[in-house]
Amino acid sequence: MSVPKFLARSCSVVAAALALYTVPALGASYVYVDTAELTSSIMIDTKTSEGAIGDRGSRVELCEASDAFRCFQMEDMIFAVPKKFDVKSDHATWQFRNQRFMATRVPDVMILGSRYEIFFVDSQQAAPVRFWYSPHSGLIAIKGLQQKQDRVFLLRSPCGFASDPMCK
Repeated sequence: MSVPKFLARSCSVVAAALALYTVPALGASYVYVDTAELTSSIMIDTKTSEGAIGDRGSRVELCEASDAFRCFQMEDMIFAVPKKFDVKSDHATWQFRNQRFMATRVPDVMILGSRYEIFFVDSQQAAPVRFWYSPHSGLIAIKGLQQKQDRVFLLRSPCGFASDPMCK
């Protein structure tokens, strides 16, 4: 019994698409998917210092291990959180590369059945942005704040950028 040509071709396209979305070893690549359009994403690869916003590839600049922050900069987007982040505080403010970051605790957030203790980390950048940061799980979501309908990019794996080494 032979496989129809259109089915074989479709399987090849699906296999190629899955290969593009394969995530390298945990802790090396982080993918944040647009919750409104699942085809759009933000990708940060800490091994290669490369990333992408949608279909635009970009270099990713990372903080050094000796720096006081865990950070990345990709195009106009900068994320930074102090390595000695005070998880007991309800509010925190810090400065990094001329950007001011303001964190506010949001206790007991449920996402897909999992409970997170997160901080909204807001920053006025080229476009205002809100990072959802969990001291254990790392960066779990990214949301633009310029317009009410700005999209949320949600982490596709259990542990995001700047997660605790014990996160699995």
